[in-house]
Amino acid sequence: MEGIVSIFPSRTRELLTTRSWDFLGFPQTPPEALPLEGDIIVGMLDSGVWPDSPSFSDEGFGPPPSRWKGACHNFTCNNKIIGARAYKLGSHGSAGVSPLDEGGHGSHTASTVAGRAVGNVSFNGLAAGTARGAVPGARLAVYKVCWRKHCQEEDILAAFDDAIADGVDVISFSIGGLRPSPYFEDAAAIGSFHAMKRGVLTSAGAGNAGTIGGRVCNVAPWMLSVAASSIDRRFVDKIVLGNGDTIVGTSINTFPVVQNATLVFPNGSSCDPEDMAGGSYKGKIIVCPPKNGRGFPVAAGYRPLEVVNLLVALPKLRVLRIKLWKQDRATDEVLAKSLRELQKIRTLDVYVTGGDARREMHAVRERWTPPRVPDDEQPVDAPTAPRLVVLLVQVMELRQRDVDALGRLPALVTLRVEPRATPEPLAVPAVAFPRPAEWRLRGSSLAPVAGPFSAGAAGAVMAGNGLDVANAVPLPAIQMTQGQLDQITAYVNSTSNPVGTIDSTEAAVNPQAPVAASFSSPGPNLITPGILKPDLSAPGIDIIASWSPMSRAVGAPEDKRSVMYNIESGTSMACPHATGVAAYVKSFHRDWSPAMIMSALITTASTMNTSSNAGYSELKYGAGQLNPSKARDPGLVYDASEGDYVAMLCAQGYNATQLTLVTGSNATSCSGSGRGDLNYPTMAAHVALGQNFSLGFVRTVTNVGATDAVYNVEIIGVSSIDVTVAPERLEFSAKNRTATYTVSASGVAAAAAAADKVVSLAVVWSDGRHVVRSPLVVYTVGVDIPPEEMSP
Repeated sequence: MEGIVSIFPSRTRELLTTRSWDFLGFPQTPPEALPLEGDIIVGMLDSGVWPDSPSFSDEGFGPPPSRWKGACHNFTCNNKIIGARAYKLGSHGSAGVSPLDEGGHGSHTASTVAGRAVGNVSFNGLAAGTARGAVPGARLAVYKVCWRKHCQEEDILAAFDDAIADGVDVISFSIGGLRPSPYFEDAAAIGSFHAMKRGVLTSAGAGNAGTIGGRVCNVAPWMLSVAASSIDRRFVDKIVLGNGDTIVGTSINTFPVVQNATLVFPNGSSCDPEDMAGGSYKGKIIVCPPKNGRGFPVAAGYRPLEVVNLLVALPKLRVLRIKLWKQDRATDEVLAKSLRELQKIRTLDVYVTGGDARREMHAVRERWTPPRVPDDEQPVDAPTAPRLVVLLVQVMELRQRDVDALGRLPALVTLRVEPRATPEPLAVPAVAFPRPAEWRLRGSSLAPVAGPFSAGAAGAVMAGNGLDVANAVPLPAIQMTQGQLDQITAYVNSTSNPVGTIDSTEAAVNPQAPVAASFSSPGPNLITPGILKPDLSAPGIDIIASWSPMSRAVGAPEDKRSVMYNIESGTSMACPHATGVAAYVKSFHRDWSPAMIMSALITTASTMNTSSNAGYSELKYGAGQLNPSKARDPGLVYDASEGDYVAMLCAQGYNATQLTLVTGSNATSCSGSGRGDLNYPTMAAHVALGQNFSLGFVRTVTNVGATDAVYNVEIIGVSSIDVTVAPERLEFSAKNRTATYTVSASGVAAAAAAADKVVSLAVVWSDGRHVVRSPLVVYTVGVDIPPEEMSP
């Protein structure tokens, strides 16, 4: 069809936020500067906004800028929130589709960007202080594209186009996937390209996929990809054992102190809700043993016959995901026999798969394309849908893509079948099992405390990963290292009367900050290996900001607490920090291109190559930590236009026809487009392990500082590769003049080095006042990505 560059399935993305601004050295905006910010409009593509938060007051604001063309659908705007639209599966602005924030995420990110200064804010007394955004005088335009943390690409692309047409200056996009997608199969990449053409920068979260290399998302070079890092405040909790030992862990626990409570192990050595059901735990602290496996979202260890009984008990069940913990023939045989018996009771379409899980799941998806579901808690009711899909897969064979594929089926329950088969035939009829899956509606961090909370325990202690993040809990609970949990276990086993006291969480100084967040998705960039992603880091751990009272403070259904300000972690929280600084820079330089603003943020970032970040590199944290006070006046910037990005895409194999359809220009062509070496503020290259390499980077800088300026170069970093810069001196006779230089790097990726070796240094230009730092990263980390690993 004419006018279509590519057709791809609309995928579901995920929502990937006040000490942080003080930590960055960014002072509160003085009243006289608010009118300057008032001409800046920030578009928020997120889960909506809660307009009654004090952070979004329009007191003292004048009318919106005259250029504003936006609208407010099913929403009452003010002079702070000047636009609000909602999108749901292609339904834009229709009755019943409201931009109100039901989950809190959108309010959190919006207030981090542009929230008014609000004093005496806290989370139930924790993290008290003044909450504020980077540009409190700026206007907000809200585009709700996410519902219950899920965001459809067709809605994302429509929202991008509306935001551009409405007249926003910067777009904030705290949404991402588990891995990157090819640019023109990615609504965010397409939408942000459209925005770039109109002079609008898109700031996006780098993703929360953790330590797996190459999982950084939102990697298009025309958008800013923001990693998460810590601030100099952390939340700690402690338990004092009866023998006087004190164990310090982490949590967001604002409950009263639990004094001298008995420490006990759960029945069956499991803190799963169904395993603890019926036990006597009131007034006790549960010592939760570590769960087996690798963090897959399993609800419980049901025996095969229990599974069958559960199926009978849930008559509305349409899809059931069953995962075998281990492949076990006896379990298979008993479960298969039980399912055959079950089919005599209910008419079911049963898919039983095993072995090659990927192939079987593909077959299931080919046979049944699930219809759109208006509410993800409503069962599918369509004549084309099978009544039941049973997937028997070996967990260790699953890739993340397989888990994603399962997640797109409208499942209500996820079970783990343990290999504890019994030869008994189908026995007891319907059994009403609990629904632990509900605990995962707001993330998996609550899973370990679901059982103790449901059982009425006084508290809980457990081992966990990612202890740089404090998780809110529905009861007094602490996460700690496995070694610390072993210490508590040894104490409990050593005495007939083990007791412990759990204190309330306190804020403590974190002198090691900034440290890269464990959850933040690292590079390399699998789509364009020569572009370093993420670009930089910003505060994304334990950030307090505005929240929606429509969402509970903690994701547990039975915990009814609601708050106006909540503590959250993620690159979703890092992204709006960068968005806010980009808007701040834009307020002083209205004529700067998106590439110039990106350059200002990247080249002024503070280095994170410190002992606190040992084991990490620029592939994890980018150029370093966001530095707002320097970004406004960077001295030199690296600019790039639509034509430069087109040349890069041509070098990657995009043809002229596709490019013409995307850019809307018949003059677009790959003919004579050049070598495709983008004028990017950083330099990166993938090299083969054990092979000699010789690299060249050509860069052009624009003087945005003093009229007469002279810059000299310095190479800072390791000497394991040879690097030269020519020329070594750049002279500018006026503002906006340009100069070009070449960086040559050569060496050998030593075969003795680890396969994930990263060598980095920095090309630094300085005129005595400005320091313009461009990291150069040479790495051997693999960049090949199998087709089946790409986002489907």
